[in-house]
Amino acid sequence: MQKRWTYRKTSGEYETISAMIESVFKSSIAPLYPPEGVSFFLDYIKPDKLSARRAGGNISYLAVDHTENKPVGFIEGRTPSHICLLFVDESCRKQGIAKTLVSHLIRHFWDKDPNLKAITVHASPNAVEAYAAMGFVPDGKESVENGIRYLPMKKKLTK
Repeated sequence: MQKRWTYRKTSGEYETISAMIESVFKSSIAPLYPPEGVSFFLDYIKPDKLSARRAGGNISYLAVDHTENKPVGFIEGRTPSHICLLFVDESCRKQGIAKTLVSHLIRHFWDKDPNLKAITVHASPNAVEAYAAMGFVPDGKESVENGIRYLPMKKKLTK
């Protein structure tokens, strides 16, 4: 059975979003990070932190499985053109959710700046392949900040 997703801006469901992100992070990303990175990230995705960043101007979109009424994907972006978070529930991967969320965020950024030429992300080591499949290329060397490993990546934009 093909699941159907609804995509929309977030509207306060930060508890369930945080729980989904935490589940994905703990199973597939946390093992790659030192304790400092795990603690830093878990603090970063707390519901109050997600809400505060949204209130401060960050934009976020949600993919909801409307048959189960639960979040299955989330993206958060910071103006002018940076992806802060992109997570898809492990059971829903490789179904176009991440690509659609990125497209929504790009459209938002273009609404703010029609001349925007690129979008950036600090990709976790296990997400590099997924970003590459969406047209992102490395834009620097792998780095570690606050215990978080990432590869800077960039996607050139064309309308």
